[in-house]
Amino acid sequence: MEDCTVLRLERAVLFKLLKADFEIQLKLFQHIAERMRFNSIFLNSLLYDNAAGRLLTILNFVKDTHHQQEQYCCKIPYTRKDIASLTGLRIETVIRTFKKMEHAGILKIIRGKIFY
Repeated sequence: MEDCTVLRLERAVLFKLLKADFEIQLKLFQHIAERMRFNSIFLNSLLYDNAAGRLLTILNFVKDTHHQQEQYCCKIPYTRKDIASLTGLRIETVIRTFKKMEHAGILKIIRGKIFY
């Protein structure tokens, strides 16, 4: 997370701004494309995967977003409650499944933080 300023613009003003500045237009399109990619990946996971599959989808997405490939190098920035909300699982299920994944060597939990 980082500090930011939120602007509320009328539609006409936004379109005028986008027409005038290609860089802003490009950043907006990149953001929209990234959100669509996440939704596409994640919706498939929600439809077909079990709890571990859903959690792995989130973990893989975060790891890919941070461009990290080594095992246990990516610290997951979400709380278990956040992850439960994202996956449609109960917090208890997330905790239980993470413990099973830790015992299987898929991830590490160090001082309550998840490393994947």
